[in-house]
Amino acid sequence: MRYVKLLAPIVLLAIVGIKPLISQSWDECIESTLFHIQKGKYDKALVYAEKARKLSVQDNPKNYAISLDLIGQIYFWKGKLYKAEENLVTSKKLKEDLLIDNDSSYAQTLNNLSSVYQYIGKYKEAEKLLVRAKEIYLKQFGTNNLSYAKVLHNIAKLNQTLSRYSESEEAFIEALEIKKNITGENDPTYANTLLNLGSLYISLNNNSKAKEHIEEAVKIYRQSFGIVNSITINSEIQLAKLYLTLGMYKEVKSILQQIRQVENIIVSSNPEFTTSYYDLAMINYSLGYYKEAEELLKWTKTAIEKQFGKTSPQFFSCLNSLGIIEWILGDYEEAHKYLYQVVALRSLYYGELHPEYATSLHNLAGLLFVQKNYSQSEQYYHQAMKIYLSQIDTYFPFLSENERGKFYSQLKERFDLYNNFVLHRWPENPEILSQMYNYQLATKAVLLNSSLKVRNEIYNSKDDILIEKFAKWKSLKEKLAKLYHFSKSESETLKRNVDSIENQVNTLEKEISKKSLAFKKEYLKKDLTWKNIKNNLKKDEASVEILRFNLFVNGWTDKIYYVALIIKNSTPDNPEIVIMENSNELEGKYFTDYTNAINPPDSTTNDYSKFKSYLSSLPNRLNHLYQKYWSRIQEKLVGINKVYLSVDGIYNKINLNTLVADNGNNLVDNIDIHLVTSTRDLIERKFDKTEDSQQIAALFGNPNYDLDTTIAKQYASLFDEPIDSPFNYNLTRSSANKEWQPLKGTEDEVNDISRLLSSNKWETIVFVGDTATERAVKSVNNPKVLHIATHGFFDEDIELSGNTMMIEQKRTENPLLRSGLVFSGANKTIELVNEKNYDALLSMPEDGILTAYEVMNMNLDNTDLVVLSACETGLGEVRNGEGVYGLQRAFLVAGAKSLIMSLWEVDDNATRELMAEFYKSWMQTNNIRQSFRTAQRKLANSRKYSHPRYWGGFVILGD
Repeated sequence: MRYVKLLAPIVLLAIVGIKPLISQSWDECIESTLFHIQKGKYDKALVYAEKARKLSVQDNPKNYAISLDLIGQIYFWKGKLYKAEENLVTSKKLKEDLLIDNDSSYAQTLNNLSSVYQYIGKYKEAEKLLVRAKEIYLKQFGTNNLSYAKVLHNIAKLNQTLSRYSESEEAFIEALEIKKNITGENDPTYANTLLNLGSLYISLNNNSKAKEHIEEAVKIYRQSFGIVNSITINSEIQLAKLYLTLGMYKEVKSILQQIRQVENIIVSSNPEFTTSYYDLAMINYSLGYYKEAEELLKWTKTAIEKQFGKTSPQFFSCLNSLGIIEWILGDYEEAHKYLYQVVALRSLYYGELHPEYATSLHNLAGLLFVQKNYSQSEQYYHQAMKIYLSQIDTYFPFLSENERGKFYSQLKERFDLYNNFVLHRWPENPEILSQMYNYQLATKAVLLNSSLKVRNEIYNSKDDILIEKFAKWKSLKEKLAKLYHFSKSESETLKRNVDSIENQVNTLEKEISKKSLAFKKEYLKKDLTWKNIKNNLKKDEASVEILRFNLFVNGWTDKIYYVALIIKNSTPDNPEIVIMENSNELEGKYFTDYTNAINPPDSTTNDYSKFKSYLSSLPNRLNHLYQKYWSRIQEKLVGINKVYLSVDGIYNKINLNTLVADNGNNLVDNIDIHLVTSTRDLIERKFDKTEDSQQIAALFGNPNYDLDTTIAKQYASLFDEPIDSPFNYNLTRSSANKEWQPLKGTEDEVNDISRLLSSNKWETIVFVGDTATERAVKSVNNPKVLHIATHGFFDEDIELSGNTMMIEQKRTENPLLRSGLVFSGANKTIELVNEKNYDALLSMPEDGILTAYEVMNMNLDNTDLVVLSACETGLGEVRNGEGVYGLQRAFLVAGAKSLIMSLWEVDDNATRELMAEFYKSWMQTNNIRQSFRTAQRKLANSRKYSHPRYWGGFVILGD
């Protein structure tokens, strides 16, 4: 609800204790205006403000400007942003004409106008105004001034909106310190900044700091205003929302009980509390108190209708929430009435490209699905999906990594709801499976996009025309994103034509694609369908997309669905579908069985009979798991020799090749399973033509994890300075409590490979011991092969150290900062972390820990193969619909064509043997995938390493 957020930034010109008056004097009109603003009676306030404007229009320009300021503020609070902008801009220009553009009154106008600009997406303009206002206050009053602090506060809020979290925190803290010096720590003004700083920490997932700040703000408001006060209750509601996120349900219920005791008094004295009532209803909804939420929403709907009318966004939100609650309560007729109204009203108000309109369509489709009105439900679902896909195409190019994750998580839920619908609809309408596959192509691994690589490639091209076109394209995409969020009337006020801008974007995309291969690859994705995949399959090939989602029945349940969508060259009309039985057990019992099968009991124990029994039962156990994970898919693959497989969920954690088919062979002997991030890769691969580069291999092994800092600096000086990248020393990893142990066998491994490649006329660069540094690996430039034999890690749970750097907050939510590889000097980092010697850490050239986040920026566009000969390098956070969100994602974004990685802790000697066989075969066949499969099959059929534990730990992804 935009209105709730509008109240905070605007600053009143004056606060006076008055009574309502009917008078023709300018002063009395202004007094009455302020009185009605404080009462929340904006229509009456506007009448008096307009009277004041008319009284001053001819003989007092300064008073006229002040009147315009108030009118602008009132329109702002009423949610009529462009009327607010119009009046505030006029006031600003008038003050400039009167040469009073250096005083506090002018700065206040700038401050208020900047708030309007923030809400209509004019962030650059808002920032300019705030910077100017800050300069005026600084020159007139110095830093120890409340007006200066308020501008800092608004700058902090703008930086938060723009995801400049470090700058936002810095400005909030400075504003907080000024207010502390002037008002003390028990003043509501101080509490306001505390509350907003707490909100920033929520955005950063630093809930402990958020809790600390918001609780303190609530305490101050209680002391200042008492419990029976709308400001206090607003802050309590924000605290309750945080507690809800933290799972502190007892505390949430306690706050609700307190509010219920005083809400009638608050509502009768402050109409503005209607917006807080909406938040209150949503808290009750989240707790499952549906009747209470229904009652609150019905009251809120009536109040908002009276205050803002039926065409306000707040009114739409109330209707939408009421529809969802009636749906949950089982009153489908009432729910349909509300949700259908929302669709109609949002269509009229926003138009049919707006995200809120898509949400309305999706909700109504879900209700119609429950009512078994499948044909109409399907129609609404596809309308909504079209808008969602447009959102991905429009927003992703300029969102930050964190913003993309949040954006995608919301869309993922929508597509999972649609997948639930498909399971009921497809027997009657098999054509819907085509749409299901198409949506999977558009959304699978959407976070695995290379827009950072695209940008770097274009800016490094030194092609001024290309760079200019790319900058223009990006600017137009940003404009589209903003326009899609505006209402129809707002778009008309802006006089912007969406169709015209879309046409310009499409034209630029075609022009840029001709000059940038990376851009072409990235932006062809939006036009792909399952038929494109079919047409790229040979007669003996198939593509399989595995989807994982939960069952939705009036809410998400614990029941899981695994679904396989299958396409062959001979597929006639629609993809085929396999719905896996007992999907929950695939992640539970059967995965435990697989783990136990892969991990044999120790044969050196006294109970050899137990080990022998295990070996004899292993084929049957792996065949049983084959029946659960693959056999039903295999039934659809008669005559198929190669499968392009894109996995999801638990399928990321098993190696299907290790399963035993019904003929007694490992699956690796029966069929060539080609793992891809998305079957979309079948189309994209034709653009992945590696330039004719020299046959150079960069090989890393047996790093000296105890490398001294002084020696590390000497080695670092041999390389050019890399792009700045975050250190990892401020994290206390689960593995940081022990030192990394040497991997002496990996030195023999890379030396063996070096000799083999050299004998085939390759140039090899070997980094072992002291030279196997993080700086060295980040400095390699497009080797044809990058082979890294070291420890790898993925940390599921991270604790922050005492060093409160802003970057820490990003790490907790980004798995790319929690997975990585370990290089020389890493143990020194751990030692300094434990000592909390941050000065020494800052002087280090690198910390010896290469995160997946840093990998994404490496130059690997012409690299055919990356081999991660390390433990658990294939692991990461499995984000359903996205694959493993760790090292594998990072190396592919960096440009690598193929990636070999491990799923579990691998045996040193077996790995050395496997890699030797792989490279030997590759030198003969020049086929990476075939050679890797040959090497695995050779070990599987050997006497010494036949157990899948030895050869099945590695998988290959990509071409």
